[in-house]
Amino acid sequence: MPPTDPDSKNGSALRAGLVPPPTTIGALLAVGALLLVNGVMLAVTLALSREAQNHGLSPVAYGFWMTLGGGLILTFAALWRRPQAPTTGQLRYWLISGLLSLAAPQLLVFIAVTRVGVGLASITFVLPTLATWVVARIMGIEGPSRLRLIGAVLATIGATWLIIPSAALPAEAAPWMLLLLGASVALTAGNIYRRVAWPFHARPVELAAGMLMAASVMFLLPALALGTELAFWRVEGAAAIVAAQMMLSALHFFAYYVLQQRATPVIFSLLGHVTLVAGMVGGALLLGERYPPAALIAVAAIFTGLLLMVLPRRNG
Repeated sequence: MPPTDPDSKNGSALRAGLVPPPTTIGALLAVGALLLVNGVMLAVTLALSREAQNHGLSPVAYGFWMTLGGGLILTFAALWRRPQAPTTGQLRYWLISGLLSLAAPQLLVFIAVTRVGVGLASITFVLPTLATWVVARIMGIEGPSRLRLIGAVLATIGATWLIIPSAALPAEAAPWMLLLLGASVALTAGNIYRRVAWPFHARPVELAAGMLMAASVMFLLPALALGTELAFWRVEGAAAIVAAQMMLSALHFFAYYVLQQRATPVIFSLLGHVTLVAGMVGGALLLGERYPPAALIAVAAIFTGLLLMVLPRRNG
């Protein structure tokens, strides 16, 4: 069971600083808007990372600069409003969140995206939904709900369907799909950890800044070990992409933690479904990627599942 907040008057398992799961129409709309904003920004990040790599910037270097730049912007914002030294618990939270939620999955996705495309790489952020629901039920974070179970299964089937028409992927694509599966496992663990271990009275801007800074170190270490070129300004055409990504990272991960603050891990994991669809739309409109007509049915299944997942929970 998640630790109980000593400040709670009703004995709920919510930690101080978290917002109760959405039950009203207004709260559901707010969470839906946050899902949409986060999903679009994550899809744009995938597209930008692909473009940066096409210009010759390595995935490790791109990950380092996007996390360092975004982290510095948010750190300045956090210190401007409330300067204070981090606690031991916050440092631990930043390190574990940075590894599970950002460094490990982003690096794996950045490596695979040039091989499988933005749309298919977006599947990484969809697969954790059902797994997150199962783990959350086991831990007692989620109550029993047939609608949410059906929604999670339907959305996962829809996401998987998007791959089935592309089952004719060449055999050499299999290792890259395994990388995406590994990223999904890390994201599932991160979805649960960030909510359960949320530090008392912590603000989204502080947690986002710390996670990004911790992840930047995790990107830097392999970059130095492998002798990776980090000077993006020496890579033709990469400077503008990296600068845009730094600003986007600051906005994205602030909104990311605002969503985490207001949504259960399962609802948060639906971010992947929005990312997948946004990635497909962006990939088709901006990058010329093409998808089979059956993808429309799969997208409909995803959004039906999403609707069932965000409806106010009823037991049974």
